[in-house]
Amino acid sequence: MKKGIIKGLTARVPMICWPFFDDQRTNCYYTCNELGRGIEIDNNVKRDEVEMLVRELMERERRKLAENATDPHGQRQIQDLKMAWAKFVS
Repeated sequence: MKKGIIKGLTARVPMICWPFFDDQRTNCYYTCNELGRGIEIDNNVKRDEVEMLVRELMERERRKLAENATDPHGQRQIQDLKMAWAKFVS
């Protein structure tokens, strides 16, 4: 994996993957299927499809943050959720 994708994965950044050649296909497979941190986009990409995928990723991240906030650690997680959501929407 290249440095950029590793940085994105460690920062838990959701990704839209659009592989063209070399290791991009492998990176896309692992990011989307094995790690669940991305969505692959088709080669016949249209503006509406990109918008839909971005919204889907945002909703997925929002759900993950909400699930983490309701774990046994409770209140500390709620503060983390508020801070993460503020960063996410800004």
